[in-house]
Amino acid sequence: EAAGYHQDEAGADIPYSEVFVAAARKAGAAVSVVASHEALEMLVDPYVDHPVTQPRDGTSDVYLVEICDPVQGCDYDVGDPEGRKTGIMVADFCLPSWWAMQPSSAPYSFRNSVPGPWEIAPQGYTAKAPQSDQGNWGPVYGAAIQQLPQWASRLPRIHP
Repeated sequence: EAAGYHQDEAGADIPYSEVFVAAARKAGAAVSVVASHEALEMLVDPYVDHPVTQPRDGTSDVYLVEICDPVQGCDYDVGDPEGRKTGIMVADFCLPSWWAMQPSSAPYSFRNSVPGPWEIAPQGYTAKAPQSDQGNWGPVYGAAIQQLPQWASRLPRIHP
């Protein structure tokens, strides 16, 4: 059961996201983290239809631009203007440098949660496909997980 996701409705022009409070709580995820995760990803690639092709490790794989997935689990407290914790947690997100979209220099995520481009946080994940076969998507997992978390968004959701 997903805690949240974003997509379009049967090819409609307007994407939307849903956050399922009961499912988030059942999974132990803060609702504010799920909501911020989906909002951030909708801002960058709402239809999940602009994968990035980057040569990496001798391949030309295509990667989804789901900016929160690779740093899943690296949530942080937003804090108040004086720097005190508020208890309001939000999702970390990858910067363009993570995809090596610009000269690769730190930070690679907003909270500097990963040491380099293409690095995945322990609870993070992403999806990739060979450039020659973008119908053959497969997951890439962080060190602490071996399968897509049950509550995570569905991978992939690439539209033709």
